[in-house]
Amino acid sequence: MVLFDISYVGVYANEIDNHTNLRGKIGLTQTNGYFSGDRMQKWGYLLSSYIVAGENVKLTKWIMILCVFCMLGFENRPAAAQIPNVPTGEITLQIDPLRNRLTVFVNGVPYKKYPIALGRPDTPTPVGEWTVINKYKNWGSGFGSRWIGLNVPWGIYGIHGTNRPGSIGHDASHGCVRMFNRDVEELYKWVRPGTIVSILGHPLREPHLEPRRLAAGDSGADVLLVQSRLQSAGFYHGRVDGRFRAGTEQAMRAFEKNNGLPLDGVVSLQDYAALGLLE
Repeated sequence: MVLFDISYVGVYANEIDNHTNLRGKIGLTQTNGYFSGDRMQKWGYLLSSYIVAGENVKLTKWIMILCVFCMLGFENRPAAAQIPNVPTGEITLQIDPLRNRLTVFVNGVPYKKYPIALGRPDTPTPVGEWTVINKYKNWGSGFGSRWIGLNVPWGIYGIHGTNRPGSIGHDASHGCVRMFNRDVEELYKWVRPGTIVSILGHPLREPHLEPRRLAAGDSGADVLLVQSRLQSAGFYHGRVDGRFRAGTEQAMRAFEKNNGLPLDGVVSLQDYAALGLLE
């Protein structure tokens, strides 16, 4: 707020009081003989320019009106257009489970990083290279304000917001990638169907963790890997889709019988080793 002694430039209080509408337009308020207003900063210099040799020169009404028009003209000028902070170039996403971090790359160069939450050990985030297949706002309860879907073949997985911000930075989801709502709203503007999303890691989980024990009903990148090995060995003839169904169980039993393993159709550490998936 700027204060000007209007009488100093020859505009007396009683004259301004006689022009209530004018006073309202220029945003003036009177305090102890002074007039103040935020807009005085825009037109005060116009008034002060009429001080001559230290004498008070009373401004005529038309000069005041001219000043007001100048002030209104400055104030109503259109604001400069805001340039949106949107990266240009090819955008790809990389998800690092060890650091619980999502990195946006533009033309192969890191652009921005976000903290995220990933899947729990028993419901891991699917490792691999995927693509965005859909985008929705307010997709459903528990998914925050934005949803970015991925083409994972064995289930519905995506990058989304959350109503549990305290989970960010931890392995707490059912396999999806959680972000703060403000972060996923920004990311949502940048990605499109076809954007590549690389989720780092090994299908059999992080090095300090044992592989999951797999049985009928399970799904994931580890199931996909087992199906691929069984198919290569000639035991599995179904679709390699990461879903442990009856066909996968039958193939597993045939493999176990052929290799003298416990015949249960469940993938245990012995089975992983026999499939050549453990070092």
